[in-house]
Amino acid sequence: MVCLLPPVMILSSLPSLKSLAPSIALASFLMALSFVFIGVLICFNWEDGVAEWESSHASLRDYLDEINWKLVPLATCAIMYSLEGDQLIIPIESSMTNPRRFGKVLIFSFTIIGLLFCVFGSACSVAFGKVDNGSITAYLMDHRTELEGFHGSTMPLSPYQFLLLTNVIVSLSVFFTYPLQLFPAIGLSGQIVCRWIHNKRYNSLDNNPLPDESTVLIDFKPADKISNGHENENEPIVDMEGDSLLLRYCLVISTVVVAIVIPHLKALIALAGAVTGAATSLIIPPTLALKFTLKDEVKISKWRSILFYSLLIMIGWVYAIFGTISSVKDVISIYNGDPE
Repeated sequence: MVCLLPPVMILSSLPSLKSLAPSIALASFLMALSFVFIGVLICFNWEDGVAEWESSHASLRDYLDEINWKLVPLATCAIMYSLEGDQLIIPIESSMTNPRRFGKVLIFSFTIIGLLFCVFGSACSVAFGKVDNGSITAYLMDHRTELEGFHGSTMPLSPYQFLLLTNVIVSLSVFFTYPLQLFPAIGLSGQIVCRWIHNKRYNSLDNNPLPDESTVLIDFKPADKISNGHENENEPIVDMEGDSLLLRYCLVISTVVVAIVIPHLKALIALAGAVTGAATSLIIPPTLALKFTLKDEVKISKWRSILFYSLLIMIGWVYAIFGTISSVKDVISIYNGDPE
């Protein structure tokens, strides 16, 4: 993992989302190719999987008995982690030439994502049985001998070689999309650092710090670099406030450290989903929306919006608290030698 640090740092040094377009396109192609490869495995194991599924799920009671309620919080955290792309909504929209068209793009993208989650997850559960790992490719690597339909086929590769190739493709896809996932962290961290430095300098000069009502946290470009939505021609282009190579490298190194400390993928996904997934999906967005809603004039739908956003915030905190407790217990049990 440490060997991957230099190339990840180089890739994370690209200055803007536009410069990342080739990397994102390559990652999308690799991920689509991995779907095809896993789809091949599903097809080869489909008949055996369906037969076993039908024999073990004859009634509704069989479905309910299969649920491990103690693992429901961890499963919820994994779902939150899977929706990590929602934190890219604001930076992608702000970088578009015509942001007004982003609504249609967002609806189309999340429709595709939702269908992939439902169809792909259901197909893997039927074909391979109970998947108890954070990654379907990692799970198949541990259960490659159970792919009975693959044996005796005309494929030139063995199950292990085919799965190894699929894992390599998935890993490369994650590698090339990492800088894209890093951009929201760069934006928020850079703004926090700039605020801290700004307040420290002003406090040292006995001046007032930045006002509390500043909306800098939702503005991804410094105000002095923007004029009518376009950068000043005589000024250097700065995509995000506080952005620097030092900040990016610190974020990359912190990611590697977390991965080393928590090497078990399922536990890492659950912990990340509980801590960051609930915040970026169900706490921060409705909190911002609630803040602006309270500033609006009294409308008929105002109180319904307030109740809706408040409900989302409460659900997010419930997921965050219980999910974090469950995921931390899971991490502790892994270190104690009991992965279950």
